[in-house]
Amino acid sequence: MYIERVPDTVQTDHIDWGFRVSGIYGENYRYTTTFGYGSYQLLGHNLVNGWDMPMVWGELFIPQIAQGMLIRAGRYISIPDTEAQLAPNNYMYSHSMTYAYDNYTNTGLITTTALTKNVFLTAGVSIGTDTAAWHIGQLVPNPDRIRSSQIPRCQGIRARSLRSWRVRFQTDSGNDDLYLVMAA
Repeated sequence: MYIERVPDTVQTDHIDWGFRVSGIYGENYRYTTTFGYGSYQLLGHNLVNGWDMPMVWGELFIPQIAQGMLIRAGRYISIPDTEAQLAPNNYMYSHSMTYAYDNYTNTGLITTTALTKNVFLTAGVSIGTDTAAWHIGQLVPNPDRIRSSQIPRCQGIRARSLRSWRVRFQTDSGNDDLYLVMAA
């Protein structure tokens, strides 16, 4: 389920805002849980069914920068990419296999700037990788009750600063585009 307001990125006379809050419920929350966003359901109680909010962000559109800049802050799925796990955002039939190895969500800040009507530059910094930013440096809760081998026992969560850049070229028709993405 999505609750959202999309900023008006067509107009050029005023700053506009938007947000998205998404919600899921069921056993699949186990695959999207992030430490600090309702993770007590899995880490503290090992519930079969639970809830999660894989996307919780706010956006600000500033039309006076270049041909428009969109700033997004919050929790989002993956670093800017062409694949996302939720069907409304999925551009392809296949899903990325890297989520079995890499993180599912990040917490951070991303800006997308329209340099021209066809060229977009995205830059972002994520400070929480499957961890809410306010839990950086804290110990994993209830380490004796955690049965997952993926979470180190009695270790503090460390900040992982992930920087990303993307250049996107889109044709006038919108039928073709080229993405160049780098994350470090």
